Parts: sequence; structure tokens; C-alpha cells
Amino acid sequence: MDSDIGSLKKVFYATIFIITLELLLFKISPQIYSIFNFLPILFIAMVIELKFFIISILSSILFFIFLGLNDLNFQNNALNTSSFLFSYIFFSTLVIIFFILFNLDKNDKKDSIGNKLAYFNLICSGLLFIFLIFFFSKINLQDISQIITNTFIKLFDNTDVYSQTDIEILVEKIIKILPSINFYIILITFFFNFFLTNIIIKKMSFSILYNFDFQNFLVPKWYLFFFILTLLTSFFFDSNSKVFLNNVCILFSFIYFFSGFLYTLDFLKDYKINTFLKILIIFLLFLFLGYVLILLFFFIGFYKNIRLLFLQKN
Repeated sequence: MDSDIGSLKKVFYATIFIITLELLLFKISPQIYSIFNFLPILFIAMVIELKFFIISILSSILFFIFLGLNDLNFQNNALNTSSFLFSYIFFSTLVIIFFILFNLDKNDKKDSIGNKLAYFNLICSGLLFIFLIFFFSKINLQDISQIITNTFIKLFDNTDVYSQTDIEILVEKIIKILPSINFYIILITFFFNFFLTNIIIKKMSFSILYNFDFQNFLVPKWYLFFFILTLLTSFFFDSNSKVFLNNVCILFSFIYFFSGFLYTLDFLKDYKINTFLKILIIFLLFLFLGYVLILLFFFIGFYKNIRLLFLQKN
């Protein structure tokens, strides 16, 4: 009886915590919410058991649905309950998938984190593929391309940097891979909040239920073959099929980008630089280099994993 009451209290407080912080973040600013939306969900996921965490998520979803049905909007009715609810369900689903995968084979060898991250990335790519088929394929890309093109033309109207033709070609290429770029940003946000949550929990002296060890994780061979097969297959298709495969292939590459990023952080440990300064340097590099830095991390991670796979004993 006492254990049941304790479980109910745990779920209740976890649900209240998630609901309060999620709404507070959105009320402060939708932009801030887009950066830190994973933080309350990850915090609870790391400090309570998985079954209680899932129940807390389901309870919070029901509460948000209740808010929407009763039109109890926040921030002077600026809260679009349908988009907020969809975002929350999507983000919390990603967290649930991640922790379900991490709970599988807990007694497996240390480098099994590579397998779990590979499956996580594969599932994310599957979700992206479903979105491309059922939603993105229904969108009129020409109208969106025209709006973005006109915006860029006005932006560079008084300069000779880009011609209208150059802008049209650039926008046409970008718009086709926009879904994978957005998902890439979501995953970057996910792991940013993941590491930030770890720091906060340790600072607050909470006990973390999981031991996450990302040091020297190895992406499995099957994932490498899957990635290369998708990449090669994309060259043999045209139109929609090519767009789908290109997007999936880009998202497949995230795990190598993540590996390269972690390797770079590990490399910087050899230099006695303040942690805050490291984060600031990487943030400034992302700010000014953007996709160049993403490509650099990808190639570092890809080379590192290929090298380790070949050095592995069969």
C-alpha cells in the first residue's frame, strides 16, 4: 500500500514538474522553448524509473489536451495549443524512445551505447521518412520556394553578391532538404539539453538512474552499410524518391557528426581550458561557421569510426 502511494506521488510530482516548466518556458518565449523544450522531460527521465516517467508523460499530454479543449490559452492567447501539443508529444516521444533503447541489454558491453545510438538515429530517420511520405509530399514546394526566394531577393536587392538566378537555384536545393535539416537541429537540441540536464542534476545532488558513457563509442558495421547503401541508392533516383533518400541520408549522418563532436570535446580535454570557455568557443564556431563545422565534425566522426571498424578484430 505504501509503495503504491509512493509511486502515485512520484508520478504526480513528476507530471506537475513537467507541465509547469514546459508552459513556463513557452510563456517566457517560444524561441526559448524551442531551445530548452527537452530539459524538463529529460530531467524527469533521468531521475525516476522508466514506467513512472512514461505515465507522467501520458498524464501531462492529457492535461495539455484538457487545456486545448477548454481554450485555456496562456500568454495572451498566443499559445497555439495544437502546435504546442504536437511539439510536446513529438519531443517526449523521442525521449521515451531513447530511454527505452537505453534500458535494453543493460548488462551488455560498454560500447553497446554505439548500437543504441545507431538504433535511435535509425528510428528518427524512420520518423522523418514517414513525415516525408505523408506530409512533405503533399506540400506545394513551388509556393514556399517562391516566398523564400522573394525574401532573399529583397534582402540582397542593393548588393551584387547574388543574382536572382543564383538565389532561385540555392533556395530550390535547400527547400528539398529542409526536413532533414530541421530534424538535425532537433537532435542537436536534444543532446545539448541531455548534457545540460546531466550537469544540472549533478549540481543539485540528485541521483541519476543511468550511467551514460559516450567515451569511445563505436557506430556498428550494419549502420555503416545502411548509410552507404542509402547514399549510393540516392544517385539512381529522380524527383520525389531522390528527395526522400537525400533527406534520410542526411539524418543518417547525424551519428557520425555526434561522434566527431564528442571526439573534439575529448581532444580539447588535453588542453587545460575552462569548461565555459570551451562551450563559448564551440558556440561561436557554430555561429560563424555553421554548416562548415557540422561537416567538419561529420568527417572527423566518420573517419574515426571507419578506422576503428577496420582495426577491430573479427
